[in-house]
Amino acid sequence: MRFIDVRRRCIVSYGHQVRYAALSYTWGSQERYCLKRQNIQALEQMNALQNPELKLGPTIFDSIQVCERLCIPYLWIDSLCIVQDDAEAKHDQIQNMDEIYANAYLTLVASSERYIPTDSGDSRSTLDIGLSRVSIPAVSSQKSITVDGVSYAILPEDPCRSLDLQLARSVWFTRGWYVHP
Repeated sequence: MRFIDVRRRCIVSYGHQVRYAALSYTWGSQERYCLKRQNIQALEQMNALQNPELKLGPTIFDSIQVCERLCIPYLWIDSLCIVQDDAEAKHDQIQNMDEIYANAYLTLVASSERYIPTDSGDSRSTLDIGLSRVSIPAVSSQKSITVDGVSYAILPEDPCRSLDLQLARSVWFTRGWYVHP
């Protein structure tokens, strides 16, 4: 199995269990830089993922930063940890996606890609905007009240239900291997 080594900023292979985070996200309509047979050796070099020519996108850089802050040494991201032009290996990894996420120390979910209109009119494209509170500033839509100089947040009646609704309406929710509990 391949991972991103967060400290060394490169792709590494491990056959044994390691502590890692997994990123669950959608690729969107933008072209993604992917791991392929021809670039494996280059991406295994220290700091290979720092190369700005790769155009990895804010969500990937933000995920690496989150792992670094949480002292999680490895990160699994499908586009960079599955060889995309190796049909057999790709098929095997996709078949084991449930195990990949189940064995992760934690899973980061990026469900907030933004839609942008395209030149063709009706069809829409997605824009990778990164992870909230990493590269996207925190914005609260919570109502609050201030009493004697102290601000109190007014919580929704059922915060879990509102999170379910947000996820159900997101692009991330449309992925093929998501199983609703």
